Amino acid sequence: KYARNPARLLPFDQHLLLASYAPRRVLVQGFNSFPWMDTVGEYLSCRAASPAWEFLGLPGLPGKSMPDVFDTSAIGPYLGYVQRAESQGISAYDWNWALDFADRRP
Repeated sequence: KYARNPARLLPFDQHLLLASYAPRRVLVQGFNSFPWMDTVGEYLSCRAASPAWEFLGLPGLPGKSMPDVFDTSAIGPYLGYVQRAESQGISAYDWNWALDFADRRP
C-alpha cells in the first residue's frame, strides 16, 4: 500500500529516522534484488543522516559514492551501508558484515 503514494503515506524521510539513532551504531543492509526495494534511497538516507554522527564528534558514513553490491567500503565504525544481490534472508556473509561491524567499535 505504501508503493502507491509513498510521499503521502510515509510523511517523514528515512534519514530523519536514521539520524535519531546517533550516537548509536547502525548498519543498514540493502537487498537490491527486488524492484520495490529502494537501495539507492537507503544509501542516500545513510548519507543524509551521517552529519548527525559527525555533529556528535563521531565518524559518519565513509566514502562519497554508493558502493557496488558486496562492497563493504561504506561501513564505518558507527554508521554503515552494504548491499547484496540475492533475495532476502540471512546468509554467512551477512553475519560476517555484522560481526565485522561490531568488531570495529572503538
